[in-house]
Amino acid sequence: MHIIQDQYSKEYGILKKEPFKKVLKDSFKSYAKVAPTLGPEHLFWNGGKYVDPNKDPTKGMSEDTLKIGVPVISFYDSNKKVYERAMYTSEHAKERYKVIKTINNLNEFFKFRKEKYE
Repeated sequence: MHIIQDQYSKEYGILKKEPFKKVLKDSFKSYAKVAPTLGPEHLFWNGGKYVDPNKDPTKGMSEDTLKIGVPVISFYDSNKKVYERAMYTSEHAKERYKVIKTINNLNEFFKFRKEKYE
């Protein structure tokens, strides 16, 4: 697990690998929320059809695939809840998010962040 800094917004977050299954389910739930607001100019426009956020997008996928670790960055609010996530899978992401240091747990992150913002 690593602390990262978003070079654009100067925010700090946590970079860690998460199972593809979890990442896919989380992404699908987020998509279900915004799907009704998308129009034909959006890549993921579905013609205005309802998207059930409880549908399992992993159905029929191999368990080996679902276990693959995907690097994900999580940003936390002042209540220590995740408010935004980003995948760390592209060259652009590697340029935008600078790895600051390796940590062992979230408490180290919150201590680090508190010291930076005081």
